Amino acid sequence: MKNYLIDLFNKTAEKLPYLNEIEYIFSVPNQKSHGDYAINAAMILSKKLKRNPRDVANEIIANLVIDQSVIERGPEDWLLVGL
Repeated sequence: MKNYLIDLFNKTAEKLPYLNEIEYIFSVPNQKSHGDYAINAAMILSKKLKRNPRDVANEIIANLVIDQSVIERGPEDWLLVGL
């Protein structure tokens, strides 16, 4: 699954080159309702881009081309990964 997510972000980086500026580190959220994996890319990039983290996250999410049989949108625009 992590490889799928890395590939997904690499493809999105073709549209959003700033994604190439960070290393993708996925973690397991403390709350199961937040999905199987989390990434803090928006928080890291918001500092570099001098933009609101929510805006950066929304831009990333809007540009992800996801397989909806694997990933679904959750509350507050979280992407929920199904294993």
